[in-house]
Amino acid sequence: MERRKRIIGVDWRGLLVAAVFIALMYTDFFFCRGWLSGVVVGGVFAVLGVTLGLQNMWMIRVGQLVPATVVDHKEEHNDDEVHYIPIVEFSDRSGRKLRKQTDAGLGVKRPAVGTRVLVRYDPSGRLECQIMSAVRWIIPIGLLAAGVIVLGLTATKYMK
Repeated sequence: MERRKRIIGVDWRGLLVAAVFIALMYTDFFFCRGWLSGVVVGGVFAVLGVTLGLQNMWMIRVGQLVPATVVDHKEEHNDDEVHYIPIVEFSDRSGRKLRKQTDAGLGVKRPAVGTRVLVRYDPSGRLECQIMSAVRWIIPIGLLAAGVIVLGLTATKYMK
């Protein structure tokens, strides 16, 4: 089974790609004197932000909000850091008990076993179970803002 490294539910490889694009932008790797790299980087950030935001909104639309109890933690190791992924247990609308791993990761405090939390889960199983938190919106909003800023700076610098 493949080990996925996550940062608040985001696969770390997406963030690595964004970092490479930033490096390309600052070194003017492209032959277009930097404007193309600015558009690519800004566009990638904006698209990632919109995609994560739409995923959050989709979960709000189709997900079921239920009270759950933290019953365990799964440890994921990333270099010299340990991330604790909460595993929760809850009853769905039909009364069936479910045990699911949440998609929380870095930046999420390790709730103690027995802690009651609110979760949203997708009854179809396409999206992972999510502990409800305002932190879910920080990364999409931050990526979208970074994309808009990079696109704006690129436009003001090269569209004179």
